[in-house]
Amino acid sequence: MKLLIISDLSPYALANSYVRTIQNDFPAINLLIFDILHEQNKYIKLKPFGNYFHRFVPVEAWVRKVNRELSVFIRKNKPDLIVVFGNSPVQYSTYAFVKSLFDIPVVLYWPDTLTNLEQNQYNIAPFVDVLFSYSDSIRKSFHIMGYKNTCFLPFAYDPYYMGNGESISSTMVKYDISFIGGHRPEREEIMSEIIHHFPSLNIKIRGPYWKRDLKDKRLRKFITEKPLFGKQYADFFRSTKININIIDDTNYPGANMRFFEIMGAGGLQLSSTCPEMENIFVDKQDVVYFHSKESLVEKIDFLLKNPDKANLIRENGFNKVQKSHTYKHRTETMLNQLNITV
Repeated sequence: MKLLIISDLSPYALANSYVRTIQNDFPAINLLIFDILHEQNKYIKLKPFGNYFHRFVPVEAWVRKVNRELSVFIRKNKPDLIVVFGNSPVQYSTYAFVKSLFDIPVVLYWPDTLTNLEQNQYNIAPFVDVLFSYSDSIRKSFHIMGYKNTCFLPFAYDPYYMGNGESISSTMVKYDISFIGGHRPEREEIMSEIIHHFPSLNIKIRGPYWKRDLKDKRLRKFITEKPLFGKQYADFFRSTKININIIDDTNYPGANMRFFEIMGAGGLQLSSTCPEMENIFVDKQDVVYFHSKESLVEKIDFLLKNPDKANLIRENGFNKVQKSHTYKHRTETMLNQLNITV
């Protein structure tokens, strides 16, 4: 079977996890890849200004050129399944062209908050056979938009990127509490609350835009903006006693990628409330949830005073993710939903 993945494939792109998984775990699949933003880049003029301008005001001519290239690529390779990720600039005219030639099932995986939907995702609805959504609750909005068939497919853990946690019990602890992720007002509010109540702890914040957007200057000394990749990313989670996961307000009630990455890497997770996962990952069994500033402080105090219980929660979360929540499991779910056997 020939499967075509169309996506941005920059370092943080979700599609990379599916690419790695298929290449390693599904040898019967002939994987085709179209890195649409990389291919589009060769049509952009007046670089680097053109890149910056196109990011905020897409130039129709450049988008059409890469879509023509994509259309020819699909016609020549004749894939058996097409999977498009997120806001990839695949125009509805390209979907229409493909459907006019082939009876190829087309899948859209939506990995983002609804506030980041673009007009193109509304236009392509009639041509998408199945939409997979990272959040169950937002599927109803896609039905309203005209998507015929939607399925819940949350994020997962990528062992080919972050490792499979062999050193879960041997990693040296560097921090008492840490957070990794870009700045958001709700994230700053939580981290400010933590340093207010636990000023003597060793705390670390890693991620972009913190120093630019920071309001609480007390946090500045805890911040490192240099990104982490792969095994270093996983090691960071394991080297922290308590990993704070502050899910964006606009991602509620779904889980973000970090929800699975912390546990899959072998870290202990203290997450803001996540209703879509709370029946699967149980509070104080696999993960710990906080629902308010008061409960945040209470849960941190509990975990610090009960290290054996904290370690058991960490191990339970790790085992559950490794057993049932990797991208191999998600790929199997996707193929089963499409009635594809490989």
